[in-house]
Amino acid sequence: MNTLTPYLSDLKLGDVQQTRNMSVVPLFVQDGGGPEYITMDEALERGCLKITEKGEEGSIPELIVHNEGDLPVLLTDGAEVAGAKQNRIVNTTILIKEKSTTTIPVSCTESGRWSYRSPEFFDSENVLYSLGRAMTSKDVSEALHAKMGFRSDQGAVWQGIEELMADVGATSESNAMRDGYMARRVDIRGYIESVPVAPGQNGLMVFVDGRPVGYDVVSRPEAYARLHERLIISYSMDAMRSREPDETSVSVDEARKFLFEASEAAEEKYESVGHGSDHRFTGERIVGSALIHQDAVVHSAFFRKRGAGQRAGTASARVREYLQRFRRRGGSESPDS
Repeated sequence: MNTLTPYLSDLKLGDVQQTRNMSVVPLFVQDGGGPEYITMDEALERGCLKITEKGEEGSIPELIVHNEGDLPVLLTDGAEVAGAKQNRIVNTTILIKEKSTTTIPVSCTESGRWSYRSPEFFDSENVLYSLGRAMTSKDVSEALHAKMGFRSDQGAVWQGIEELMADVGATSESNAMRDGYMARRVDIRGYIESVPVAPGQNGLMVFVDGRPVGYDVVSRPEAYARLHERLIISYSMDAMRSREPDETSVSVDEARKFLFEASEAAEEKYESVGHGSDHRFTGERIVGSALIHQDAVVHSAFFRKRGAGQRAGTASARVREYLQRFRRRGGSESPDS
């Protein structure tokens, strides 16, 4: 048992939605509540959130978030921002404090660029593909355990994006994950249109080829409604990579088994970068995290660990060279400095 056990056992599961080789189980929080907040995209739309490089030179694993609003802003793990000197994803879910300036941990999702395209970042409208989120969640948990902060394995992130691009048949001059998503936008739209958000929905659990991939739940239905399509995109990118697509449907009982695994995972607790506490979970076949604030689970996400059947390729010469420069600087400065 862990902190999430009662919460997970109380989740309500909706009817399975099937689209191609992906099965989606809607998730509902029975007793909602918790802190009020808005999502990153909403805050950017309102003009109360600004995301910039750390100083003029920038720092690959860090960005600066300025929240000028009166409400906290939710940044979920894997959310991508684009622009500035290179695109990044957020390493862990953060509830940015109101009226604050915060340094956040990020990873690069565009290894071939280090030059300004815009002074500030904008919403990419993408979330890191689910296998990448699983890998990053594991690496961040290990870094926290080693007292290294919310750091990812940047080389693994770049390598994973290369594999993704190859699998979906996409190319990019700057090896940008966002270009891979754009290349499959027609297929992605098909997944989105087949799995609409339900009234009051708080999350989803996804199976690909009949096997569990992961789940996401947020505390506020209005927040989830804004995240739903992004999460479908994230999971669908891995569904499209299947070499032998299997349209095997799944049952709600199988979803319950995955939630039970999550409830049995070992737990460690850390202070969050923003509001609340960051809880990390590790099991034999599962990895996850949860942001808890004011006794409410603001966001919880678990993933099946990358298995032996999921290949890990070799990084290209360009990425190896880039990574060497990154490591020589301790991962804290620009690659060109």
